[in-house]
Amino acid sequence: MVDIKGLFYHIFIVIAVVIISIPIWNNSPSKVGANIAASFKDMQVALSFDGFDRLTTMEDNNYEVLQPKTVTLRNGTQNEKDYKLVYVYSKTSTVNYKDIKLSLDNHIYALSDMKYTEDNNYYYFVLDVDSLDAYTSKDYDARIWTNATQGSLTGSFVIM
Repeated sequence: MVDIKGLFYHIFIVIAVVIISIPIWNNSPSKVGANIAASFKDMQVALSFDGFDRLTTMEDNNYEVLQPKTVTLRNGTQNEKDYKLVYVYSKTSTVNYKDIKLSLDNHIYALSDMKYTEDNNYYYFVLDVDSLDAYTSKDYDARIWTNATQGSLTGSFVIM
């Protein structure tokens, strides 16, 4: 024989536990942590670069004697992310961008031969377009030099 009173009693207990647990979950630190984690899903590829120490004047065939600086790209999300690695050259620099050469992992880029976009203050040169798998990183060995006279240079890498 089925105990109807006991069955209703157990159903009442289950409903009460669910009703009580909803406000507890909404105010728990785990919920806050879940919201923070969810906010990172739209995060873009992060770039880490300490900058070049100096701009050296040298011939193109000797660039490998320059100490490379590491450019690190990181994808800290659970999705594959596309990126554009861009060199940004400031228009306040006294070295003409047409005299600047960059090397990324021994691939030489002559800024004079590259297409660029510009705004009032900067030229933007796209060096690499690729994607990073979830939770991965990529390192580039970067070098910069000129074969013209020395001057001041303001520039860096950015991700777009």
